Amino acid sequence: MTDVYRSVSLCVVVYCCSYCQRPLADSTRLRNHLSKIHNIHVPSIFRGKRRFDTLSITYVNKLDYGQNQDINEEYGCPACFSHFPEINSLHSYIQEVHVKQNNEHVSDQSEEDGNTNATLVSIATDSDYQWKPKTERITYLQSFTNVQAFLLAALEQSLGTLPRWIWTQTNEDIANISHEYQLLQASKFILTTFADNCTQKKQQKTNSERTYWIRHIVHIFQSFANQTGYLQFNWCKSQTKQHALVEINLNNWTKPTARFCDGLGFDWLGKERLSMEGSSGQHEEKIDHTISDTAKQISNTISILKGFTMANMDASFETLRQVKIFGVQATERTIALTETSYDEESTKYLYKVVRTARIPIEYEERYNWLRVFELLAYLLVELKEQVRIHETLSKEQTSISIVHPEETVRIKLSIGLDDSA
Repeated sequence: MTDVYRSVSLCVVVYCCSYCQRPLADSTRLRNHLSKIHNIHVPSIFRGKRRFDTLSITYVNKLDYGQNQDINEEYGCPACFSHFPEINSLHSYIQEVHVKQNNEHVSDQSEEDGNTNATLVSIATDSDYQWKPKTERITYLQSFTNVQAFLLAALEQSLGTLPRWIWTQTNEDIANISHEYQLLQASKFILTTFADNCTQKKQQKTNSERTYWIRHIVHIFQSFANQTGYLQFNWCKSQTKQHALVEINLNNWTKPTARFCDGLGFDWLGKERLSMEGSSGQHEEKIDHTISDTAKQISNTISILKGFTMANMDASFETLRQVKIFGVQATERTIALTETSYDEESTKYLYKVVRTARIPIEYEERYNWLRVFELLAYLLVELKEQVRIHETLSKEQTSISIVHPEETVRIKLSIGLDDSA
């Protein structure tokens, strides 16, 4: 009896989306989330059935056991009673056992307007990134070794000592023109603001989108822009001019309905490059609003990409494929970084989630900053690459670098461009 008793482990089953890592309260909410947000449909658990203890596992409510360190937390399947220690294992299981339709997130419908450069939109996630274990996903931040070391040390400080500690750290080993120095400086300002926010004695509980957006998200990207120089931002109800330009009706020269976003990032050339939407407050999400904002983000970033297309008609289409337009969308406590570009094998548009992170609000959540800075490190590296790509496009467009006529954007996307050029 003693041996059997000792072999029993305590297990708490949690529910989390394996596509976007959003935590959900139960299996029903996870199924609804998969269906509405990711168009993934799985069957329901039969009514009246429940999970029973086994000889080796006792299922518990973590709240009933306090901070007991011997409780195993596992990810539960929304369609049956299986559970897994790693979220990537859960994802593979759902795909292989429960998914009723393999939705490739490809729309085969042409856009309604006659000025469409590419007739299809593909929506995807970066599978090489999405399903790696958590310990392996800080790949871009790891390339900034000094920044990562600084963050790991900073997050071990107490709230009272953090600001002073931050600004007594020297950067003597890093050239002040390097990208690592820029990201390190950004991290200092961001963590200082975080510490300042955490010192508020009593925070009013509100689900206001604007309050959450301005207090907890704006400062992250503003500090990133200030320190790197790659972006400048207009905040709150910023009109996307590129949408108005590329969607104008050329038959009667009527402008489309004005479109605004919660943040608009302009690159080092003053061109629109990053569209931002705050889709909810920090406490509650309205699914319809999230879906509407996602569709808006797709449309905005495609319009910006069309602008780059029309400005580089004589450049190589292969070079244009490398142009990326970025998006940031906040839903409750999660922010997602997206990229819009041309598909590598066609003239479709590709909208892809490349990084997600959970925004820390309380000081006890400070370790979530590693995911946020992984997202920022990724954005910094990609923006640096976009500078190189722009130089190549400029040389090709001005014929400094010769492009064969059959390889130009004008020819590759001739269908739909002739009438709108």
